[in-house]
Amino acid sequence: MRVISGVCGGLPLKVLDGQTTRPTTDKVKESMFNIVGPYFEGGQALDLFAGSGGLGIECLSRGIEKAVFVEKDSRAAAIVKQNLSFCKMDHKSVVMNRDAKQAIREMAGVYQFDYVFLDPPYKMAEKIPELIEEMVKANIVSEDCIFVCESGSETTFPDELSYVERFREGKYGTIRVSYYQLKEGVLND
Repeated sequence: MRVISGVCGGLPLKVLDGQTTRPTTDKVKESMFNIVGPYFEGGQALDLFAGSGGLGIECLSRGIEKAVFVEKDSRAAAIVKQNLSFCKMDHKSVVMNRDAKQAIREMAGVYQFDYVFLDPPYKMAEKIPELIEEMVKANIVSEDCIFVCESGSETTFPDELSYVERFREGKYGTIRVSYYQLKEGVLND
Protein backbone atom coordinates (compact mmCIF):
# COMPACT_ATOMS: atom_id res chain seq x y z
CA MET A 1 0.00 0.00 0.00
CA ARG A 2 1.23 3.49 -0.82
CA VAL A 3 0.30 7.16 -0.97
CA ILE A 4 -0.86 7.71 -4.53
CA SER A 5 -0.44 11.43 -5.17
CA GLY A 6 0.53 14.79 -3.72
CA VAL A 7 3.57 15.72 -1.64
CA CYS A 8 3.87 12.17 -0.24
CA GLY A 9 3.03 10.44 -3.52
CA GLY A 10 4.76 7.08 -3.89
CA LEU A 11 5.66 6.64 -0.21
CA PRO A 12 4.88 3.16 1.13
CA LEU A 13 2.54 2.77 4.11
CA LYS A 14 2.70 0.06 6.75
CA VAL A 15 -0.37 -2.08 7.34
CA LEU A 16 -1.32 -4.19 10.32
CA ASP A 17 -0.60 -7.87 9.79
CA GLY A 18 -3.59 -10.20 9.94
CA GLN A 19 -7.26 -9.83 9.18
CA THR A 20 -8.22 -7.03 11.60
CA THR A 21 -7.87 -4.25 9.00
CA ARG A 22 -8.55 -4.11 5.26
CA PRO A 23 -6.72 -1.28 3.50
CA THR A 24 -8.51 0.45 0.63
CA THR A 25 -6.92 -0.68 -2.62
CA ASP A 26 -4.94 1.81 -4.70
CA LYS A 27 -7.46 1.51 -7.55
CA VAL A 28 -10.40 2.37 -5.31
CA LYS A 29 -8.48 5.14 -3.53
CA GLU A 30 -7.51 6.73 -6.85
CA SER A 31 -11.14 6.68 -7.98
CA MET A 32 -12.34 8.20 -4.66
CA PHE A 33 -9.95 11.12 -4.92
CA ASN A 34 -10.69 11.73 -8.58
CA ILE A 35 -14.30 12.25 -7.47
CA VAL A 36 -13.84 14.31 -4.27
CA GLY A 37 -10.56 16.09 -5.06
CA PRO A 38 -8.27 15.33 -6.55
CA TYR A 39 -6.42 18.07 -4.62
CA PHE A 40 -7.51 20.30 -1.76
CA GLU A 41 -6.86 23.85 -0.64
CA GLY A 42 -6.97 23.37 3.11
CA GLY A 43 -9.93 22.04 5.08
CA GLN A 44 -10.32 19.20 7.55
CA ALA A 45 -10.81 15.48 6.97
CA LEU A 46 -11.95 12.65 9.22
CA ASP A 47 -10.73 9.11 8.61
CA LEU A 48 -13.19 7.06 10.69
CA PHE A 49 -12.16 3.40 11.11
CA ALA A 50 -8.70 4.53 9.97
CA GLY A 51 -6.97 1.14 9.83
CA SER A 52 -3.49 2.09 8.58
CA GLY A 53 -4.54 5.70 7.92
CA GLY A 54 -4.24 5.48 4.15
CA LEU A 55 -7.29 7.62 3.32
CA GLY A 56 -6.49 10.43 5.74
CA ILE A 57 -2.83 10.46 4.75
CA GLU A 58 -3.87 10.67 1.11
CA CYS A 59 -5.98 13.73 2.05
CA LEU A 60 -3.01 15.36 3.80
CA SER A 61 -0.72 14.58 0.88
CA ARG A 62 -3.20 16.26 -1.48
CA GLY A 63 -3.53 19.47 0.54
CA ILE A 64 -5.95 18.95 3.43
CA GLU A 65 -4.82 21.17 6.32
CA LYS A 66 -5.71 18.81 9.19
CA ALA A 67 -6.85 15.20 9.48
CA VAL A 68 -8.26 13.25 12.39
CA PHE A 69 -7.82 9.48 12.44
CA VAL A 70 -10.14 7.37 14.58
CA GLU A 71 -9.15 3.75 15.13
CA LYS A 72 -10.41 1.47 17.89
CA ASP A 73 -7.66 -1.17 17.57
CA SER A 74 -4.62 0.12 19.49
CA ARG A 75 -2.20 -1.81 17.27
CA ALA A 76 -3.68 -0.23 14.14
CA ALA A 77 -3.66 3.23 15.79
CA ALA A 78 0.07 2.74 16.44
CA ILE A 79 0.57 1.93 12.72
CA VAL A 80 -1.33 5.12 11.79
CA LYS A 81 1.08 7.12 13.98
CA GLN A 82 4.09 5.42 12.39
CA ASN A 83 2.77 6.15 8.89
CA LEU A 84 2.09 9.79 9.75
CA SER A 85 5.59 10.16 11.16
CA PHE A 86 7.16 8.48 8.11
CA CYS A 87 5.21 10.84 5.81
CA LYS A 88 6.12 13.82 8.03
CA MET A 89 2.42 14.62 8.52
CA ASP A 90 2.11 14.05 12.27
CA HIS A 91 2.02 17.83 12.93
CA LYS A 92 -1.16 18.08 10.81
CA SER A 93 -2.99 15.21 12.42
CA VAL A 94 -4.68 13.80 15.50
CA VAL A 95 -4.97 10.06 16.14
CA MET A 96 -7.79 8.96 18.44
CA ASN A 97 -7.63 5.38 19.72
CA ARG A 98 -11.38 5.18 20.34
CA ASP A 99 -14.64 3.64 19.30
CA ALA A 100 -16.24 5.68 16.48
CA LYS A 101 -19.28 6.78 18.50
CA GLN A 102 -17.16 7.82 21.48
CA ALA A 103 -14.83 9.80 19.19
CA ILE A 104 -17.78 11.59 17.55
CA ARG A 105 -19.04 12.69 20.99
CA GLU A 106 -15.56 13.91 21.96
CA MET A 107 -15.15 15.89 18.72
CA ALA A 108 -18.42 17.80 19.16
CA GLY A 109 -17.77 21.53 18.97
CA VAL A 110 -14.07 21.01 18.22
CA TYR A 111 -13.95 20.14 14.50
CA GLN A 112 -15.81 21.02 11.32
CA PHE A 113 -14.93 18.35 8.77
CA ASP A 114 -15.15 19.00 5.04
CA TYR A 115 -14.55 15.35 4.14
CA VAL A 116 -15.46 12.24 6.11
CA PHE A 117 -14.21 8.80 5.05
CA LEU A 118 -16.17 5.90 6.56
CA ASP A 119 -14.56 2.55 5.91
CA PRO A 120 -15.73 0.25 8.71
CA PRO A 121 -15.27 -3.52 8.71
CA TYR A 122 -17.77 -4.64 6.08
CA LYS A 123 -19.82 -6.53 8.67
CA MET A 124 -20.41 -3.13 10.37
CA ALA A 125 -21.31 -1.22 7.21
CA GLU A 126 -24.99 -1.07 8.21
CA LYS A 127 -23.90 1.38 10.97
CA ILE A 128 -22.84 4.01 8.41
CA PRO A 129 -26.24 5.83 8.25
CA GLU A 130 -26.40 5.99 12.05
CA LEU A 131 -22.85 7.35 12.27
CA ILE A 132 -23.55 10.04 9.68
CA GLU A 133 -26.62 11.09 11.65
CA GLU A 134 -24.57 11.27 14.86
CA MET A 135 -21.90 13.40 13.17
CA VAL A 136 -24.50 15.87 11.90
CA LYS A 137 -26.18 16.06 15.33
CA ALA A 138 -22.76 16.57 16.99
CA ASN A 139 -22.15 19.47 14.58
CA ILE A 140 -18.73 18.23 13.48
CA VAL A 141 -19.33 18.56 9.73
CA SER A 142 -19.30 21.64 7.53
CA GLU A 143 -22.22 22.63 5.32
CA ASP A 144 -20.37 21.34 2.23
CA CYS A 145 -19.12 18.13 3.82
CA ILE A 146 -18.74 15.09 1.58
CA PHE A 147 -19.13 11.63 3.12
CA VAL A 148 -17.26 8.83 1.33
CA CYS A 149 -18.63 5.46 2.48
CA GLU A 150 -16.90 2.19 1.60
CA SER A 151 -18.66 -1.13 2.01
CA GLY A 152 -18.86 -4.58 0.48
CA SER A 153 -20.59 -4.61 -2.91
CA GLU A 154 -23.56 -6.54 -1.45
CA THR A 155 -24.33 -3.63 0.92
CA THR A 156 -26.62 -1.00 -0.52
CA PHE A 157 -27.74 2.28 0.96
CA PRO A 158 -30.75 4.35 -0.08
CA ASP A 159 -30.41 7.48 -2.21
CA GLU A 160 -31.33 9.55 0.85
CA LEU A 161 -30.56 9.11 4.52
CA SER A 162 -31.94 11.31 7.30
CA TYR A 163 -29.60 14.28 6.67
CA VAL A 164 -27.78 13.42 3.45
CA GLU A 165 -28.39 12.47 -0.16
CA ARG A 166 -26.23 10.34 -2.40
CA PHE A 167 -24.74 12.11 -5.39
CA ARG A 168 -22.62 9.26 -6.74
CA GLU A 169 -21.85 5.59 -6.29
CA GLY A 170 -19.19 3.31 -7.71
CA LYS A 171 -18.70 -0.44 -7.66
CA TYR A 172 -15.22 -1.96 -7.91
CA GLY A 173 -15.45 -5.76 -7.87
CA THR A 174 -16.36 -6.66 -4.27
CA ILE A 175 -16.27 -3.01 -3.09
CA ARG A 176 -18.98 -0.35 -3.22
CA VAL A 177 -18.30 3.34 -2.55
CA SER A 178 -21.21 5.69 -1.91
CA TYR A 179 -20.78 9.47 -1.88
CA TYR A 180 -23.17 11.63 0.13
CA GLN A 181 -23.59 15.34 0.79
CA LEU A 182 -25.78 17.18 3.25
CA LYS A 183 -29.28 18.03 2.16
CA GLU A 184 -29.79 21.75 1.67
CA GLY A 185 -30.49 23.64 4.88
CA VAL A 186 -29.80 20.73 7.25
CA LEU A 187 -27.33 22.65 9.40
CA ASN A 188 -29.63 25.69 9.54
CA ASP A 189 -32.53 23.77 11.09
